[in-house]
Amino acid sequence: MPAASKHSLRAAIVVTGLCGITAQILLVREFLVTFDGNELTIGVILANWLLGEAIGAVLAGRLGRRTGRSLWPYVAVQLVFALSLPAALFAVRVLRSALGLTGESVGLAPVFWSSIVLLLPVSMSHGALFSLGVRMYSLLPGDGKGWAPIGRALPPSGTSTCSRRPAPLRAAPC
Repeated sequence: MPAASKHSLRAAIVVTGLCGITAQILLVREFLVTFDGNELTIGVILANWLLGEAIGAVLAGRLGRRTGRSLWPYVAVQLVFALSLPAALFAVRVLRSALGLTGESVGLAPVFWSSIVLLLPVSMSHGALFSLGVRMYSLLPGDGKGWAPIGRALPPSGTSTCSRRPAPLRAAPC
């Protein structure tokens, strides 16, 4: 594979990590607002996210062995991820009114079931992207396992900064 393709694949893996952590931050925040969340709610949501990531990675690992060097599974799963994230964000926003909740705290069972149903398409496709990307990169000379974590490490501060209103500027003390 030419060097340009190797760099393109490396960039795609980094962007996959960046998109995954950004999606996770946005969805966890939306769930917290919807469910008036606390630490237990965060734990359930993150556990469901990790479960989906693991299922997607395992399924894609099996799929990757069958497809060999083909690029189509990676592209198809990217499309699923790109379409499922906005749908999940919208669904979480309308979830409170769909469940008929008004001003009350939500129990753990609705948090578990609604978060697992809404997170699975996003988290499974992201786990599959990681697995398929590393599989494709491993067919090239070198090792690709370090690139998605780099992408995951970059955006937390940027995502937090961009998703809320900036603080007013203050003059520095003299």
